[in-house]
Amino acid sequence: MEARKSNVQNADTVTSQASQQLNELEIEQVGLIYQQSFYPLIGTTGILLFFAYVLKNQNDPFTLILWLSAAIFIYIFRIALSLTYLRLPASRRSKHLPFWKKSFLLGSLLAGSAWGIGSILLLPASPLYQAFIVIVIGGGAAVAAMTHSAIRYAGMFFILPALLPLCAYYLLAGGIIYSGIGFLIIIFIFLISTASYYLYKMVCQNFNITYQNKLLISELRKSNTEALRLNIEMKKENIERRNAEERFRRLSEASNEGIVIQDQGTIVDVNSNIANLLGYDACELMG
Repeated sequence: MEARKSNVQNADTVTSQASQQLNELEIEQVGLIYQQSFYPLIGTTGILLFFAYVLKNQNDPFTLILWLSAAIFIYIFRIALSLTYLRLPASRRSKHLPFWKKSFLLGSLLAGSAWGIGSILLLPASPLYQAFIVIVIGGGAAVAAMTHSAIRYAGMFFILPALLPLCAYYLLAGGIIYSGIGFLIIIFIFLISTASYYLYKMVCQNFNITYQNKLLISELRKSNTEALRLNIEMKKENIERRNAEERFRRLSEASNEGIVIQDQGTIVDVNSNIANLLGYDACELMG
Protein backbone atom coordinates (compact mmCIF):
# COMPACT_ATOMS: atom_id res chain seq x y z
CA MET A 1 0.00 0.00 0.00
CA GLU A 2 2.80 2.39 0.95
CA ALA A 3 4.68 1.48 -2.23
CA ARG A 4 1.59 2.28 -4.31
CA LYS A 5 1.18 5.66 -2.61
CA SER A 6 4.85 6.40 -3.24
CA ASN A 7 4.50 5.50 -6.93
CA VAL A 8 1.44 7.74 -7.26
CA GLN A 9 3.26 10.64 -5.59
CA ASN A 10 6.28 10.15 -7.88
CA ALA A 11 4.02 10.07 -10.94
CA ASP A 12 2.28 13.27 -9.80
CA THR A 13 5.66 14.94 -9.29
CA VAL A 14 6.87 13.95 -12.76
CA THR A 15 3.61 15.14 -14.34
CA SER A 16 3.82 18.44 -12.47
CA GLN A 17 7.44 18.98 -13.56
CA ALA A 18 6.59 18.14 -17.18
CA SER A 19 3.64 20.57 -17.13
CA GLN A 20 5.79 23.30 -15.61
CA GLN A 21 8.50 22.68 -18.20
CA LEU A 22 6.02 22.96 -21.08
CA ASN A 23 4.58 26.17 -19.63
CA GLU A 24 8.03 27.72 -19.22
CA LEU A 25 8.96 26.59 -22.75
CA GLU A 26 5.92 28.38 -24.18
CA ILE A 27 6.75 31.54 -22.20
CA GLU A 28 10.30 31.48 -23.55
CA GLN A 29 9.09 30.82 -27.12
CA VAL A 30 6.62 33.70 -27.17
CA GLY A 31 9.16 36.07 -25.61
CA LEU A 32 11.84 35.05 -28.09
CA ILE A 33 9.60 35.44 -31.14
CA TYR A 34 8.65 38.99 -30.11
CA GLN A 35 12.28 39.90 -29.45
CA GLN A 36 13.49 38.48 -32.76
CA SER A 37 10.74 40.12 -34.82
CA PHE A 38 10.72 43.67 -33.47
CA TYR A 39 13.56 45.18 -35.53
CA PRO A 40 12.77 43.17 -38.71
CA LEU A 41 9.23 44.60 -38.52
CA ILE A 42 10.62 48.13 -38.47
CA GLY A 43 12.93 47.31 -41.38
CA THR A 44 10.13 45.72 -43.38
CA THR A 45 8.03 48.87 -42.98
CA GLY A 46 10.80 50.76 -44.74
CA ILE A 47 10.96 48.06 -47.44
CA LEU A 48 7.22 48.54 -48.02
CA LEU A 49 7.78 52.19 -48.86
CA PHE A 50 10.69 51.36 -51.16
CA PHE A 51 8.63 48.58 -52.78
CA ALA A 52 5.80 51.00 -53.54
CA TYR A 53 8.25 53.63 -54.83
CA VAL A 54 9.80 51.18 -57.32
CA LEU A 55 6.36 50.10 -58.61
CA LYS A 56 4.78 53.56 -58.70
CA ASN A 57 5.06 53.86 -62.50
CA GLN A 58 3.94 50.28 -63.12
CA ASN A 59 0.54 50.39 -61.38
CA ASP A 60 -2.57 52.46 -60.92
CA PRO A 61 -1.75 55.05 -58.19
CA PHE A 62 -5.04 54.53 -56.36
CA THR A 63 -4.55 50.76 -56.18
CA LEU A 64 -0.95 51.15 -55.07
CA ILE A 65 -1.77 53.69 -52.35
CA LEU A 66 -4.70 51.60 -51.12
CA TRP A 67 -2.53 48.48 -50.84
CA LEU A 68 0.37 50.40 -49.25
CA SER A 69 -1.91 52.01 -46.66
CA ALA A 70 -3.37 48.64 -45.63
CA ALA A 71 0.08 47.02 -45.44
CA ILE A 72 1.59 49.87 -43.38
CA PHE A 73 -1.40 49.79 -41.03
CA ILE A 74 -0.79 46.05 -40.46
CA TYR A 75 2.91 46.60 -39.76
CA ILE A 76 2.28 49.53 -37.43
CA PHE A 77 -0.16 47.31 -35.55
CA ARG A 78 2.48 44.56 -35.28
CA ILE A 79 5.18 46.99 -34.16
CA ALA A 80 2.89 48.48 -31.50
CA LEU A 81 1.95 44.97 -30.35
CA SER A 82 5.60 43.96 -30.03
CA LEU A 83 6.56 47.16 -28.26
CA THR A 84 3.70 46.73 -25.77
CA TYR A 85 4.67 43.13 -25.07
CA LEU A 86 8.37 43.88 -24.60
CA ARG A 87 7.61 46.70 -22.13
CA LEU A 88 5.34 44.57 -19.96
CA PRO A 89 6.69 42.94 -16.77
CA ALA A 90 7.23 39.18 -17.02
CA SER A 91 4.30 38.41 -14.70
CA ARG A 92 1.77 40.16 -16.97
CA ARG A 93 3.23 38.55 -20.09
CA SER A 94 2.80 35.04 -18.71
CA LYS A 95 -0.66 35.80 -17.34
CA HIS A 96 -2.04 36.58 -20.82
CA LEU A 97 0.27 34.28 -22.79
CA PRO A 98 -2.41 32.78 -25.14
CA PHE A 99 -3.50 36.30 -26.15
CA TRP A 100 0.04 37.39 -27.04
CA LYS A 101 0.73 34.20 -28.96
CA LYS A 102 -2.50 34.36 -30.99
CA SER A 103 -2.06 38.08 -31.63
CA PHE A 104 1.41 37.53 -33.05
CA LEU A 105 0.24 34.69 -35.30
CA LEU A 106 -2.71 36.81 -36.49
CA GLY A 107 -0.33 39.67 -37.30
CA SER A 108 1.91 37.30 -39.26
CA LEU A 109 -1.06 35.97 -41.21
CA LEU A 110 -2.28 39.48 -42.06
CA ALA A 111 1.20 40.61 -43.11
CA GLY A 112 1.75 37.54 -45.28
CA SER A 113 -1.68 38.00 -46.85
CA ALA A 114 -0.89 41.65 -47.61
CA TRP A 115 2.28 40.67 -49.46
CA GLY A 116 0.50 37.82 -51.25
CA ILE A 117 -2.38 40.05 -52.40
CA GLY A 118 0.08 42.77 -53.40
CA SER A 119 2.14 40.34 -55.46
CA ILE A 120 -0.88 39.63 -57.68
CA LEU A 121 -2.60 43.00 -57.49
CA LEU A 122 0.56 44.96 -58.34
CA LEU A 123 2.27 42.42 -60.62
CA PRO A 124 3.42 44.31 -63.70
CA ALA A 125 3.90 42.91 -67.19
CA SER A 126 7.64 43.61 -67.16
CA PRO A 127 9.69 40.46 -66.28
CA LEU A 128 12.28 42.68 -64.59
CA TYR A 129 9.71 44.14 -62.18
CA GLN A 130 8.21 40.70 -61.66
CA ALA A 131 11.65 39.42 -60.63
CA PHE A 132 11.92 42.37 -58.23
CA ILE A 133 8.60 41.41 -56.60
CA VAL A 134 9.61 37.74 -56.30
CA ILE A 135 12.95 38.67 -54.71
CA VAL A 136 11.40 41.09 -52.19
CA ILE A 137 8.64 38.72 -51.09
CA GLY A 138 10.99 35.72 -51.07
CA GLY A 139 13.44 37.63 -48.89
CA GLY A 140 10.65 38.59 -46.50
CA ALA A 141 9.55 34.96 -46.28
CA ALA A 142 13.12 33.85 -45.51
CA VAL A 143 13.39 36.44 -42.73
CA ALA A 144 10.05 35.31 -41.30
CA ALA A 145 11.20 31.68 -41.37
CA MET A 146 14.17 32.63 -39.17
CA THR A 147 12.54 35.14 -36.81
CA HIS A 148 9.40 33.02 -36.32
CA SER A 149 11.27 29.78 -35.69
CA ALA A 150 10.83 29.90 -31.90
CA ILE A 151 7.24 28.65 -32.30
CA ARG A 152 6.56 25.59 -34.42
CA TYR A 153 4.82 26.39 -37.73
CA ALA A 154 4.61 30.10 -36.85
CA GLY A 155 6.62 30.97 -39.96
CA MET A 156 4.03 29.27 -42.13
CA PHE A 157 1.47 31.89 -41.09
CA PHE A 158 3.53 34.38 -43.11
CA ILE A 159 5.25 32.21 -45.73
CA LEU A 160 2.22 30.45 -47.23
CA PRO A 161 -0.09 33.47 -47.76
CA ALA A 162 2.87 35.53 -49.03
CA LEU A 163 4.25 33.05 -51.59
CA LEU A 164 1.38 30.77 -52.62
CA PRO A 165 -0.45 33.43 -54.72
CA LEU A 166 2.73 34.03 -56.76
CA CYS A 167 3.32 30.30 -57.02
CA ALA A 168 -0.23 29.70 -58.28
CA TYR A 169 0.04 32.58 -60.76
CA TYR A 170 3.21 31.24 -62.38
CA LEU A 171 2.01 27.64 -62.42
CA LEU A 172 -1.26 28.64 -64.11
CA ALA A 173 0.33 31.13 -66.51
CA GLY A 174 1.60 28.34 -68.76
CA GLY A 175 4.93 28.03 -70.49
CA ILE A 176 8.14 26.40 -69.36
CA ILE A 177 9.64 29.52 -67.81
CA TYR A 178 6.60 30.46 -65.78
CA SER A 179 6.01 26.87 -64.66
CA GLY A 180 9.67 26.59 -63.72
CA ILE A 181 9.42 29.73 -61.58
CA GLY A 182 6.33 28.28 -59.90
CA PHE A 183 8.12 25.03 -59.06
CA LEU A 184 11.16 26.95 -57.81
CA ILE A 185 8.90 28.88 -55.44
CA ILE A 186 7.52 25.56 -54.13
CA ILE A 187 11.07 24.28 -53.54
CA PHE A 188 11.96 27.57 -51.85
CA ILE A 189 8.95 27.27 -49.53
CA PHE A 190 10.02 23.72 -48.63
CA LEU A 191 13.63 24.73 -47.94
CA ILE A 192 12.91 27.71 -45.72
CA SER A 193 10.18 25.78 -43.89
CA THR A 194 12.62 22.94 -43.22
CA ALA A 195 15.26 25.40 -42.00
CA SER A 196 12.68 27.05 -39.74
CA TYR A 197 11.70 23.66 -38.29
CA TYR A 198 15.30 22.73 -37.46
CA LEU A 199 15.82 26.12 -35.84
CA TYR A 200 12.70 25.45 -33.79
CA LYS A 201 14.16 22.10 -32.63
CA MET A 202 17.41 23.85 -31.65
CA VAL A 203 15.46 26.41 -29.62
CA CYS A 204 13.61 23.61 -27.80
CA GLN A 205 16.81 21.66 -27.14
CA ASN A 206 18.58 24.73 -25.79
CA PHE A 207 15.65 25.51 -23.54
CA ASN A 208 15.46 21.93 -22.26
CA ILE A 209 19.17 22.02 -21.42
CA THR A 210 18.73 25.37 -19.66
CA TYR A 211 15.68 24.08 -17.78
CA GLN A 212 17.47 20.90 -16.65
CA ASN A 213 20.43 23.00 -15.51
CA LYS A 214 18.07 25.22 -13.50
CA LEU A 215 16.56 22.14 -11.86
CA LEU A 216 20.03 20.77 -11.10
CA ILE A 217 21.15 24.08 -9.60
CA SER A 218 17.95 24.20 -7.53
CA GLU A 219 18.55 20.66 -6.24
CA LEU A 220 22.17 21.47 -5.44
CA ARG A 221 21.10 24.57 -3.51
CA LYS A 222 18.54 22.53 -1.56
CA SER A 223 21.16 19.87 -0.79
CA ASN A 224 23.64 22.53 0.28
CA THR A 225 21.02 24.17 2.52
CA GLU A 226 20.16 20.80 4.07
CA ALA A 227 23.86 20.03 4.62
CA LEU A 228 24.36 23.40 6.31
CA ARG A 229 21.31 22.77 8.51
CA LEU A 230 22.60 19.34 9.56
CA ASN A 231 26.05 20.77 10.22
CA ILE A 232 24.57 23.48 12.45
CA GLU A 233 22.51 20.88 14.32
CA MET A 234 25.59 18.69 14.76
CA LYS A 235 27.56 21.62 16.14
CA LYS A 236 24.74 22.40 18.56
CA GLU A 237 24.66 18.76 19.72
CA ASN A 238 28.46 18.76 20.24
CA ILE A 239 28.26 21.96 22.24
CA GLU A 240 25.41 20.58 24.34
CA ARG A 241 27.32 17.33 24.95
CA ARG A 242 30.46 19.20 25.99
CA ASN A 243 28.41 21.40 28.28
CA ALA A 244 26.76 18.33 29.80
CA GLU A 245 30.16 16.68 30.29
CA GLU A 246 31.48 19.83 31.90
CA ARG A 247 28.49 20.04 34.25
CA PHE A 248 28.91 16.39 35.20
CA ARG A 249 32.62 16.88 35.88
CA ARG A 250 31.92 19.84 38.11
CA LEU A 251 29.31 17.85 40.03
CA SER A 252 31.61 14.86 40.40
CA GLU A 253 34.49 17.03 41.62
CA ALA A 254 32.20 18.74 44.10
CA SER A 255 30.95 15.41 45.42
CA ASN A 256 32.41 13.96 48.68
CA GLU A 257 32.08 10.47 47.28
CA GLY A 258 34.55 8.71 45.04
CA ILE A 259 33.13 8.31 41.56
CA VAL A 260 34.33 5.85 38.93
CA ILE A 261 32.84 5.65 35.41
CA GLN A 262 33.49 2.49 33.44
CA ASP A 263 32.49 1.16 30.05
CA GLN A 264 32.42 -2.67 29.72
CA GLY A 265 35.00 -3.08 32.44
CA THR A 266 37.24 -0.24 31.32
CA ILE A 267 37.55 2.86 33.52
CA VAL A 268 36.95 5.92 31.41
CA ASP A 269 36.77 8.62 34.09
CA VAL A 270 37.24 9.17 37.84
CA ASN A 271 36.92 12.12 40.16
CA SER A 272 39.71 13.46 42.35
CA ASN A 273 38.25 12.00 45.56
CA ILE A 274 38.68 8.38 44.46
CA ALA A 275 42.14 9.18 43.12
CA ASN A 276 43.21 10.70 46.46
CA LEU A 277 41.60 7.82 48.35
CA LEU A 278 43.56 5.22 46.40
CA GLY A 279 46.75 7.28 46.24
CA TYR A 280 46.95 7.49 42.44
CA ASP A 281 46.65 10.20 39.88
CA ALA A 282 43.34 10.24 37.99
CA CYS A 283 45.07 9.46 34.68
CA GLU A 284 46.75 6.38 36.22
CA LEU A 285 43.38 4.88 37.16
CA MET A 286 41.80 5.23 33.72
CA GLY A 287 42.21 2.55 31.09
